[in-house]
Amino acid sequence: MTTVFLRLLSGELIPVEIESVVSYLIFFQEAYSLFELRSPSQLEIYRLVNDEFVPISRTSNEPLVPQPDEIFNVYIDHLTYSGQIWIDSGGWDQNQVRYTKCVFNLIEYNGDTVVRDITQGIYEQNMPFGHRVDPENMPFFLENDRIPSQIIVQGDEWERDEWNIQIPEDMSPFRGIRELIENSPLGEGLRDATKELVIHFFSRKLKKYLEGGPHIENVF
Repeated sequence: MTTVFLRLLSGELIPVEIESVVSYLIFFQEAYSLFELRSPSQLEIYRLVNDEFVPISRTSNEPLVPQPDEIFNVYIDHLTYSGQIWIDSGGWDQNQVRYTKCVFNLIEYNGDTVVRDITQGIYEQNMPFGHRVDPENMPFFLENDRIPSQIIVQGDEWERDEWNIQIPEDMSPFRGIRELIENSPLGEGLRDATKELVIHFFSRKLKKYLEGGPHIENVF
C-alpha cells in the first residue's frame, strides 16, 4: 500500500491509502467516494508532471504508478450534468448510403436549477457489412436546417421510422466522436474533463448498440 494526498483549493491535504498497483479508473473512483458529490463530472484530479498540472483520466485502466506521499490537486465544480442517448430511426441519403439517427440530450445543473438543456440529433453513417466499426473513426453529420430528414415510412411501437435525407455536396462529415463533440453544441462551454466524459460515454454507448445493445440509455 502507498499513501498519497489529495490537496483541495483551500490547501487542505487529505491522505489516501491506495495499492501501489492501481489504475487511473480505480484511483478516481476511490477519490470520488471521499466527497459528497452528485456526479463524477464535478471532480477533477491533477498530477504535477514536469512542472505542469495534468488532469488524470477518470476512465483509463492504465496503471497510475503513484509515488509515496505524492500530492494530487483536486478541483470540485459546482455544476453537474446528466445525459441520455437513444437510437431514434434509420434512413438513406441521396446516394443510398444508410444512416442511423442518434439523439443526445445533455442537461447542465447548478444545484437543482437547470442551466442548459441541449438535444442534438446526430446522423451516424453505417459501415458496410464486415467492415470494422470503430466509433472513434466513424463519419457523423449533425442534424440541422441543411440536412433535415423526411419520413417515408411512419413506424409504430414495434418499428422505427424510416426517412430520406439530402446531404449537401459541400458538407464534410465529422470523423470520430471527438471531432463531433468538439464542433457541436454538446461540447460548447464544457470544461475539458467534462468533455472527455461526454466523449467516453457516447463512444461506449455506440459500441454497445452496434454489438446489439439497447436503443436508449442514461449515460451519466
